Amino acid sequence: MPLDIELFDSRFLLVTSFNKRSLDVISLQDERIIKQLDFKSNPEEIVLDTKNKLAYVSVPEDAQIFVINLSTMTFVRQIKVSGMCEKLSLSADGTKLFYYDKKTRDIMAIELNNNYLLRDLGRFPNVSKIVYTNNKVYTISRTTDRLAIIDYDTVGLIAEVEVAHKPVDMTASGSNLFILSANELRVLDTVTDNITNSIVLGQSLFAKQIVPVEGTELGIITDAGAPVLTVVNLKTKQIVKSSVLGVPVSALVVGNKVNALYTK
Repeated sequence: MPLDIELFDSRFLLVTSFNKRSLDVISLQDERIIKQLDFKSNPEEIVLDTKNKLAYVSVPEDAQIFVINLSTMTFVRQIKVSGMCEKLSLSADGTKLFYYDKKTRDIMAIELNNNYLLRDLGRFPNVSKIVYTNNKVYTISRTTDRLAIIDYDTVGLIAEVEVAHKPVDMTASGSNLFILSANELRVLDTVTDNITNSIVLGQSLFAKQIVPVEGTELGIITDAGAPVLTVVNLKTKQIVKSSVLGVPVSALVVGNKVNALYTK
C-alpha cells in the first residue's frame, strides 16, 4: 500500500509504500515502474524542490533524510538528523527543510545553504503539519486544536491561535495561510497573524489534505471519510466546486491532469 506520493514534471510519480525498502519511480507515459531506489530501511515521506530538481526522502528508522537528483533519479546526499523524522516541509526558496521528531516531539530545521546546520525550534505535541513563511514557522497540533507561531530567528513563541477541531493540513498562498481541519478551512493573515475567514466544508466527513494547483489560484481538498473533492479559490477564499467520486481519496497529486490514489 502506498505511503507517500509526489509528482515531478507532470511525467513521473515518486512513491513510497508501507513495509517496502525502496522508492518507486513511475512513468505516467506508459504507467509502469521505470526505476527503484533502494534503502536500508523503509523510506516514508517525500518533499520536492522542483526549482532545483531535488527530492528529500525521510527514513525515520535510520534518522536520515536522503536527497535525490530528479534529473537522473539518483542519490546525491544523505543528511544525518537527530531522532525519527516525519512531517517534512520545505521552505518556498528551498533553503530550509523542517521535520518533526516523533520520538522527542521537537520541531527541527535544517539550513540547507548553511552546511546543513540543524536547529531545534522547540517541543510541540502531536504535530500534523509545519509551514514556513514570512520568517515564521507555523505548526498545528491535532490534540490541542491550536496553531503555534514561532519566530525563526529568535526561536521564540510569537502566539498560539485557536483553530477548528482536528487540524490536519496547511498551505501558504501569498500572505495567507490556509488551515484545514476535519470539516472547516480557516484562513490566517500571516502579516497580522489573525484569522480572517472561515469556510465550512459542507459535504466533508473528515478532510485530509489541501493540494494547491500550481500556476492557478485553486486548492483541492481531499476527504478520508467521504467520496468528495472540494475545489477552493485561494484568492477569493470561496468554494468553487465539490465533486462526488466513487470512493474516498487518500492522496492526490496535480499536474497536467489529476492523478488520485484511492483508499480501499
